Amino acid sequence: MIADALRKSHGKYYIYAGGATTNKVWKIDPSGMSKVAESADLGGAINAITSDGIYIYAGGGSANRMYKIDLTNMSTVDYTDAYGGGIRRAVLVDGYLYFGGVTTQKVWKVDTSDMSKTAESADLGRSIQGITELGDYIYASMYGSGRVYKLAKSDLSTIGYYSYSSSDNVYAVTSDGTYLYCGGWTAETVDQFNTSLSLVDDLSYGGPIRALTSDGTYIYAGGNDTLKVYKIDPSNMTKAAESASISSGIIASLHFDGKYLYAALSSPQTVWKIDPSDMSKVDESASYGGDLAAVYSDNPNRWARSN
Repeated sequence: MIADALRKSHGKYYIYAGGATTNKVWKIDPSGMSKVAESADLGGAINAITSDGIYIYAGGGSANRMYKIDLTNMSTVDYTDAYGGGIRRAVLVDGYLYFGGVTTQKVWKVDTSDMSKTAESADLGRSIQGITELGDYIYASMYGSGRVYKLAKSDLSTIGYYSYSSSDNVYAVTSDGTYLYCGGWTAETVDQFNTSLSLVDDLSYGGPIRALTSDGTYIYAGGNDTLKVYKIDPSNMTKAAESASISSGIIASLHFDGKYLYAALSSPQTVWKIDPSDMSKVDESASYGGDLAAVYSDNPNRWARSN
């Protein structure tokens, strides 16, 4: 693949992290977790980062749009039209970027070749906090309505939805290629759904959940209060292992790059590098200078359907 050849020609893969205050995307060398470059100030907190191995796509708060950034020099190449509200999460599938957030409360589909919008969902009625893909569908989780929507990938038409408690906030959603996984703020459980949005099983996390990801075999969950990353066996939804505790704050984003798990922490505003085999902390980045909200890799061989 072109992306694979490009990254391998450089001999390295990198980690990208963003958040509030600093309002830039940091490019981090995972071998020493040191910052090697950064983007321009994108004009607001960065909540969403994804990559196709050639570019990264980043956006968030008052920036109000998704930016296309060249991995080689971290320069901005292009950007979408203004979304009309802060962007919370994004997922990249087959050359299309799907993202959603607050105020506008719709999922947009954007062609990354020219960053033009090709489709949008109906107004889903609440802020969109999580987004992922599974099969022919996009799934979007909501703040305030306790719903998870199933949308057609082609035109973002609504297929159906699952309802939690009306007061719950579903911040995180991911998939492992077979099942969908959602994390609730009030329910404090990692919930496993089939593609028809029927609940299959769940696991208590012991605190509000803000981040979910998968390595294709296990599910990883993080959030508030418990302050640990759980490694979950999806075959029976049991905890297989857990990381050490962070000192405080929120585990805001999780990403698996093909070998290691990375956790973006709102406090102490660093990225942890974790060995998923035993969930031990391997290394840690310097402080970002603001609450981190997103972490991702440019490794085209990574397994990742959310951030």
